[in-house]
Amino acid sequence: MVARLRPYLLLLLGLMVVYHANLRPVDSSDSLGASLIPFAVILDHGVTLDRFEPWMRGHVWYTAGVIHEAHGHYFSSYPIGGPLLMSPLYLAVAFIVRGWDPGSLVMFARIVGKFAATAIAALSAVLLLLLLKRITTTPWAWCLTLVYA
Repeated sequence: MVARLRPYLLLLLGLMVVYHANLRPVDSSDSLGASLIPFAVILDHGVTLDRFEPWMRGHVWYTAGVIHEAHGHYFSSYPIGGPLLMSPLYLAVAFIVRGWDPGSLVMFARIVGKFAATAIAALSAVLLLLLLKRITTTPWAWCLTLVYA
């Protein structure tokens, strides 16, 4: 059983290593709200980013396009579908960070967000390989998967 899973596990781990090769979290301000949504869902039981807005307002990298205000609450300008789907991946770490200040939580969210994103990207390649092996030869399945990854 383990021998059958070995190529898939090696592909998953190898892709995650490649995706993390730059050793930096995602540092794009447009996705900042998206990286905070899973923590807002788990800690605050909603998609509002009220907990983070006062801290971000005082920082240089905060731009008005990242978070917008509506009806007295702050929301991400980034689409929330992906972050909502990734929220269950954050359950384990959410209990660790429950009492953290917003600044520390923002920095941690950047790091955890990259791990969640790379895990999903690498897993999608493994699933594609499994699918392609059913409809083509194994060498072609590997080639197409590596091009996709």
